[in-house]
Amino acid sequence: MLFQSSKAWIIRCRSADEIFRHLQFGSSILAGGSYGEIGFRGQTDASWPLDPTAFRRQSTLGYSQNPIRGRQPDIGLQVPAEILSIREFAERADRIGLDVPGPFHEFRSDPHRGDADPLTIKEWPKTEDYEIVAIGQHHGVPTRLLDFSYEPLTAGFFATMDSFRRHFARRTERQCPDAKSSKSFAIWIVDLRMIQTAWKEMAEPNRRRVLPRVREVRVPRASNEFLHEQHGFFLLDLGANDLIVNGRYEDMEEVIHRFSAEWGRLDDKYRRSHRLRRRRLDLLSNPVIKLVGNWALAGNLMKILNRQGISLPNLMPDYDHVVHGLELERQLKVETK
Repeated sequence: MLFQSSKAWIIRCRSADEIFRHLQFGSSILAGGSYGEIGFRGQTDASWPLDPTAFRRQSTLGYSQNPIRGRQPDIGLQVPAEILSIREFAERADRIGLDVPGPFHEFRSDPHRGDADPLTIKEWPKTEDYEIVAIGQHHGVPTRLLDFSYEPLTAGFFATMDSFRRHFARRTERQCPDAKSSKSFAIWIVDLRMIQTAWKEMAEPNRRRVLPRVREVRVPRASNEFLHEQHGFFLLDLGANDLIVNGRYEDMEEVIHRFSAEWGRLDDKYRRSHRLRRRRLDLLSNPVIKLVGNWALAGNLMKILNRQGISLPNLMPDYDHVVHGLELERQLKVETK
């Protein structure tokens, strides 16, 4: 299937109930997709692109050792700065006795890893790095992994939590939101079935395929309760380094559309040459869908989600988030009176 559009299909919702209906498996927009076949991501501001934190202009890479701000135009600066951020995170976590997954010994034994090695720079992050990078990303380290969830209501909660807080503050304290704010939140929906099929076909003999541009990264959840409760996974653009070398950048929305179009052309060509029927995947009408709701809907949607057992302490189970969850519920009662 070819996707000609370079933009997500945007659905502007007028009520919290409408958003909730769209986020049900079995809804018309999810095209028969089931758990594990579709990814969801919530963002406070609908104007924000699908940028991993390491590629955002306002992010700072590195902590104590020569931190740099924003996406770098030179891969020789970008990748070492990302590696430095992970190394500092891993070293500090290990120092206070936390378990550090993945190849921590490599980061510790080679303090200059990636500084001048072209192969390390080009291959970053390698498969064995995924777990430690994912844990760092999940806890706030800027990386090139982009957080997603297999659970649509989880994405709905993270889209609305800060949206509600900002809207609540604006109403109760008469503060105006940032002039650049869209005043809307977004829930991104990404069809993973084409990506998953492309990776499965990489193992097929006599199948000439191009390495898929997008990778679905899953890491063990046993040691990370937050990631487990949030049904979390990550998307990674495997072509980002090549783009940086050529002075270009594409956000994940552009990457997925480009990959979908390329994979569709290659698949059709292969099937024609082997006299096979054209593939019929039950895909979304667009590989990327974007639900948009005004901040004023956030409170009502959060109340609906709370009734479904989707709340801050459920998704981030520790004592601090129990208190934060109670504070949020108190604000919800005031806002929706």
